Amino acid sequence: MNVKNLLASTQNFNPNYRCYYEKNKKCLPISQLNYDTERHQLLLIAASTAEIAIKIHEIQLICKILNSDTPIYILIDQQLNPFFGFKIIERKKLYFR
Repeated sequence: MNVKNLLASTQNFNPNYRCYYEKNKKCLPISQLNYDTERHQLLLIAASTAEIAIKIHEIQLICKILNSDTPIYILIDQQLNPFFGFKIIERKKLYFR
């Protein structure tokens, strides 16, 4: 997914949704953002379960200043994972996949 797709698909979302990464039934909070200037990609960093998940509004703010074609990846344990989509859980959480 790229920045343009994320902004378009989340424009009417509750800005307080917390963001998590889900893979193989494992759920980790996305706690940081980083822009890789060499590869021109946005990294959503999934951390230990002790971290607090960031809100979708924080991701949207960063996305609005980036090139709309910037790809988004999820970084976990030094491994890049493509970001394909998300689902809403309990009307307050976004699980990214």
